[in-house]
Amino acid sequence: MASCCHDTITINIRNYLCRCVYLARSLFDRLVQLIRTSQTKGSIFGLEYWKPDLAHHPVFMRLEEYFEKRFHYKKGTYNFLEDDFVRNLSGYEPLEMTDVKEQEKIFCDQTVLDDYAIGLPTSMSVLRKV
Repeated sequence: MASCCHDTITINIRNYLCRCVYLARSLFDRLVQLIRTSQTKGSIFGLEYWKPDLAHHPVFMRLEEYFEKRFHYKKGTYNFLEDDFVRNLSGYEPLEMTDVKEQEKIFCDQTVLDDYAIGLPTSMSVLRKV
């Protein structure tokens, strides 16, 4: 589901994934291409993503089990993105690249996501169309 407001496109993939099917990498790439061609110069594109090393993280492994049992998603079918992939997306320049732990330290009085056993490392990037 995408919404457009003042030349900014926001994609709520998480809700889509939980209700429908997980995006194949080819569809993800096409979606990014569609966004790129739809946005005007100066527009903002935000991504929330997992890095490849997350595949062996205990919280992710539990999440993968849950998704398989609850939604029948096959293990190992998730898209992982490297920061370099995001940083080098054609037509964009990175404005901010961060992760959920950094944001928790900025916006919360207490931090719990530093605990390896309960935090799910999630990266976030804000890009501007050039």
